[in-house]
Amino acid sequence: MNNSDIDNILNDLENGKLSDQMRSEIAKAIAVEKRKEEIWSKVASQTTARNSNLRFRTFMRYAAAIFVPLAIVGTIWAGDILGLFSSNSNGNAKTELSAPAQTDELVKDYSISFEQADLQTVVAELEKEFSLSGVRILNDGDSVLVTTSFENQPIEEILDELKIHFGLNFALSDDGFLTISE
Repeated sequence: MNNSDIDNILNDLENGKLSDQMRSEIAKAIAVEKRKEEIWSKVASQTTARNSNLRFRTFMRYAAAIFVPLAIVGTIWAGDILGLFSSNSNGNAKTELSAPAQTDELVKDYSISFEQADLQTVVAELEKEFSLSGVRILNDGDSVLVTTSFENQPIEEILDELKIHFGLNFALSDDGFLTISE
């Protein structure tokens, strides 16, 4: 159908020259066209909202990828600058950088619970949780059973508490060996 055919149909519609069936079909066509416009506008609005959300999430990912390293570098630089402005007894500026304190174990989340556990059970769990190099048991602590729990505590604190429970000395060497003695 070309534009002149459409114009002729519209003129016939205005002049009442179309049959009832033709008017009914035109009304259906207009309703279908309106429905298509509604559907396309909903699709367009949802797509725009989805694209906006996607653009925002993408922006936040890039912002985090840029901001986090800058924050880390800024923190390091702040420590360096503080060292530059600190002065020693002669009044000269000193640039002293200190390494962060090293601990025997990295901080990690864990939870250990013992209920009526003997020394062998406790030692086995400590070996598993803290990756000890080995254990030397010079005294087995007789038949003492302990009920206790530890959560995210340094191994030194755990060993101090076990010392009280078992009445034995717990010594952790620099090379990761645990020695248990009287």
